[in-house]
Amino acid sequence: MQYDLKYNITALAFLVLLTISFFRTKRFPNKANRTYGLVLVITFFCVSFDCLTAYTISFPYLLPVWSNYVLNIFFFIMHTSLGFLALIYVLLITDNNIKPLKRFPIIVFSAFYILLVLLILTTMFHHGIFYFDRNRTYTHGKLYVPYFIILSSFLITGSIYSIARRNFLQKDQRLTIPIYTAILIGANIIQFRTPSIFINGVSVILAEYMMYITLQNPSEYFDQTTGLYSRYALDTYMEDCIHDKKQFQVVMVNMKHTNAINKALGITFTNQILRELAATLAAIAGKKNLCFNVTGDIAVILTHEEKEHKRIYEKLHTAFPSIMEIEHKKVEVELHLGSIDTLEGLSNTSEFHEMLRLCNIMSRDKNSKKELTTAELTGIKKYQKAEKNLKDALLFKQILLTLQPIYNSQTKKIIGAEALARIENEKGQLLQPASFIPIAEDNGLVTELDMQIFANACEALKKINRTNADFTVSVNLAAIDFLSDKIVERIFQIIDKYDIDTQKLVIELTETGASISPMILQVMQRLKAKGIRLAIDDFGIGFANYDAILRLPVDFIKIDRNLLLLCQEQPKYQVILEHLAIALKQVGRLVLIEGIETPEQATLASKMGICLQQGFLYGKPDSIDKMLQLLQ
Repeated sequence: MQYDLKYNITALAFLVLLTISFFRTKRFPNKANRTYGLVLVITFFCVSFDCLTAYTISFPYLLPVWSNYVLNIFFFIMHTSLGFLALIYVLLITDNNIKPLKRFPIIVFSAFYILLVLLILTTMFHHGIFYFDRNRTYTHGKLYVPYFIILSSFLITGSIYSIARRNFLQKDQRLTIPIYTAILIGANIIQFRTPSIFINGVSVILAEYMMYITLQNPSEYFDQTTGLYSRYALDTYMEDCIHDKKQFQVVMVNMKHTNAINKALGITFTNQILRELAATLAAIAGKKNLCFNVTGDIAVILTHEEKEHKRIYEKLHTAFPSIMEIEHKKVEVELHLGSIDTLEGLSNTSEFHEMLRLCNIMSRDKNSKKELTTAELTGIKKYQKAEKNLKDALLFKQILLTLQPIYNSQTKKIIGAEALARIENEKGQLLQPASFIPIAEDNGLVTELDMQIFANACEALKKINRTNADFTVSVNLAAIDFLSDKIVERIFQIIDKYDIDTQKLVIELTETGASISPMILQVMQRLKAKGIRLAIDDFGIGFANYDAILRLPVDFIKIDRNLLLLCQEQPKYQVILEHLAIALKQVGRLVLIEGIETPEQATLASKMGICLQQGFLYGKPDSIDKMLQLLQ
């Protein structure tokens, strides 16, 4: 049977142009792009051998039988490799550092791939995949259908993954893999059932072109302003480095006075400076090293050789400050330079970015080379573990509530408690607020954390008020919570859910946070209208804000323990604090002092007229059940 090869040869020429276009375009050298380049090369060999074997089958006596076996074996190996690499490419482009793929499918299909290659290599002896009869006629063997089913499973699995993980693809990319699979499998079935219709080569190249124009998007790996590799490219590359346990070095570059230049000359001019700076950085980095833009004016250069790392740092140190001329205007460009030597053993990209943040801070303190130490790396890992513990606790609503007693020295009774949060680490140990609240603030999780604490506090108040009707619970809310009117609705919903007496509820806001926005006054007035009592916490840190006391509708002023310590050390502070307490009472504010740890401190506070006291002397933060026992 003779095959018409002209359309396939034309398609092959188009594939050559496509492959040249791919390799000539600057692309980010990650695993996905390298794999796709390999897919194009394998496709070229696959179609070439397909055309060649079709030609030799058409003229069976053109070559010895063993030569035909060799050519067809090469074709089947290329064909199998193409299906396997297409699967790997799909797995790579749908992988993600937040929800990483399990390695199980890769391992299983790698085993299938090796099995198929072994079957193909030995087909001359068992005639399983194909064979040539006495007339040198090509015939499919008994194992061809199982071979085709397994090979098709590579493509089908890729389609399933692309559908299941479609959120990691753009909308116009989500149908590419299923259509790619349908074209290849459909063409193979038609070819098998009607050998005279030789469409394999055309269909493969059509499918590759469709994949090229939809899935290959070089722009997402480049920063549009500077032309350097983007933050997305950096994260992708770091995932590979962390997975492969590669060592690397970092040079961080941060342009000084960016905001000042932007205000003086405009964003367009600033962007031109950043582009000029990026071109200089890329030239200094050279082809062996990668240069990324992290944010607008911060870039990093990654190297895998200590000599290159040293060379780049010293070159930058010598080249800047530098005068750049843009649009006939001369601007002196200065840099903060930071350096991290031989990073290894990182767990994730978040840990890497935390190290970059520390490096940036250090570079601003002093324009000199600074290496992050093992102790600093340990601290970063500790931060990352605490961050994970916090996110897990919020996700599964496992924020633990503890209550610290508030004591009235006049009535000799515990009248209330402050609600404090705790979370558990992976070892079951309780973490103190100081270890996770700053993390919540860094990650924008503080409002969700506060709302879970507030809900737990309301539940505790409801339980305690059944036997102690006058007991109050106070809850700290961050200043950022008060910057949104929506937070009030959430607070009211929680109150209604637990049906608590709002007069027994106190919401605390720090002194510094109480004066940062007019929105805070509006939110506080709505809370007061609901009957909730309000307090200013940590009063007396730094410069006390007396305006906040008079302007805001607060009921309680909580004196910071540092003032109490000053009163112990220097008696003149006792006079100040005593008169402060009198003045606060005269303007209708109740006064509470924190940090009472000894009987002497309790006596001193009472002597100054402050009877509401809180501290370890009366009890450490503990569970609701312990508080009920203490009240009994």
